Amino acid sequence: MVQKKININLEKALFTDNGLKDFYCPINYNEEYDFLMSLSNNLLKFCYKKNINKSSIAESLWLSIIYISKECTSIFTNLSFIERSKKENFKITNDSINSNIQRIQNKEEIIITNKFAFDFKFKTNLFTKYLRVLKGFYKSRKYSFYPINFLDKKRDIIIFHYQKEMQYFAEKNNRRLNLCKLEHFFDGEINLESFVNSDELKKFSRLARKIVSKVFEKYKLFLDNFLKESIEKFIFNILKTTLQLKLIGERNSKYLTNTVILGSQGLLPYRVLSRICFKNNIQCYSLDHGCSSGWLNIPSQSYDEFEYCNNFITSSKNQKKGMEDFLGKKRVTKNMPKIFAVKNKETTIKSFQISQKPKNFLFVSTHLKKELITSPIIVNDQISIDIQIRIINKLKKLKKNVTYKPHPSFDRVILERFTNFLNVNVELRLFELIYSRFDVLIFDSSTSCIKVALESNIPIIFIDYYQGRINRRFKEKMEKRVSFININYNKKNKPFFKSDVLSKAIDDSFKKRNDTEFIKFF
Repeated sequence: MVQKKININLEKALFTDNGLKDFYCPINYNEEYDFLMSLSNNLLKFCYKKNINKSSIAESLWLSIIYISKECTSIFTNLSFIERSKKENFKITNDSINSNIQRIQNKEEIIITNKFAFDFKFKTNLFTKYLRVLKGFYKSRKYSFYPINFLDKKRDIIIFHYQKEMQYFAEKNNRRLNLCKLEHFFDGEINLESFVNSDELKKFSRLARKIVSKVFEKYKLFLDNFLKESIEKFIFNILKTTLQLKLIGERNSKYLTNTVILGSQGLLPYRVLSRICFKNNIQCYSLDHGCSSGWLNIPSQSYDEFEYCNNFITSSKNQKKGMEDFLGKKRVTKNMPKIFAVKNKETTIKSFQISQKPKNFLFVSTHLKKELITSPIIVNDQISIDIQIRIINKLKKLKKNVTYKPHPSFDRVILERFTNFLNVNVELRLFELIYSRFDVLIFDSSTSCIKVALESNIPIIFIDYYQGRINRRFKEKMEKRVSFININYNKKNKPFFKSDVLSKAIDDSFKKRNDTEFIKFF
């Protein structure tokens, strides 16, 4: 039998009116999520066994579990693609320069997919450092720019980016926000070998890799020596990076004020800083991001956010309750932080003149993950592109004008080929600047833009790839405001939806556009 060749590089994909011509996705996001959680849990148990309070290396592994698990899940996905395609007599390739599928098959060095999360080179520029101070005097801001050695430990709250929830928190506690940069605390050199024995670090990396191998075997996948060495090298390097950050951060901890507010714990320096604060009895708060996460059922949040902080700020009482209800039952980590709900100012609904015969549609797209594993895990690019093509084509058959708003990280080559095929306009400006010009807004992910849209009377359609991810209480109220298109999958993970669902969703979105119960609850 002749072996069929399929190139899953979307830069060269063939598009048809019914989606991707060579659609191939043998693994679904639930399988990826299950592997991610299983590996994270096993590594976490190992760290606890080695005692994170006594072993600096165990502590560093504990802080970096999320990156090891995600990177290994990416390998798991690629291996699953390779092995399952063999059984179906397919030859799977991805000749993108940033793909690991062929590298794994050719035993070439693997590209790290989430390097941005932990590969940092901090260097403070003295000129810009003090220029920031002057900047703070001449512009009306909700925060100051004072150097860290000028801060009032009791009054000043250290932040590294701004969200309005931070301002509400500061005002409530009669405090002042000061915007710092991570390099203010992590700039510097350190001789790691004077603190940690290199052989000990290698030994620990090998032990962690063996745990990884066992989890792969649980899923009937067996790592060859090349992949074992690659994973072990990755673990060694991230442990080294974490140790360096931790030691430099501890040296600069004297500049920390009594209160620190961090963003998402998805960045390694935030995790390290959170741990340093804990050891120094400093009140450290992690802040919910995007449109908050209490409305979503995300088991991995206990790893991603809660394991490493003692205080967590979210945007409403119901978001807080959503987290407590779900993670109180599904939490797989030891720690459960105290969750604070920042009471926002009364939501003002923006009312726009909406055409009763909708013509102009804005499709707000999720980003393409390629081989990067995010948490929560999003659907494979093959699935999202396939469904987007069919939704947009159906809109065009209904004589609608479609404008495509890609995620800022959307690959430019794929974007150009994709939108040229569909013959749609592309909008790259900020959502907040353009959304009021459209009759209907379509979302396919829980982007922060949804919150902006919900604070208006513009009809909204939501493409739901993940049945059950939205918290039931929120979903019930959300359905009063938003029309859902529920996506189902066949045995080959090909997505599909009922033929008449789009027209119905458009009609329903107009009936629901003035409902404000959900945004107030949200």
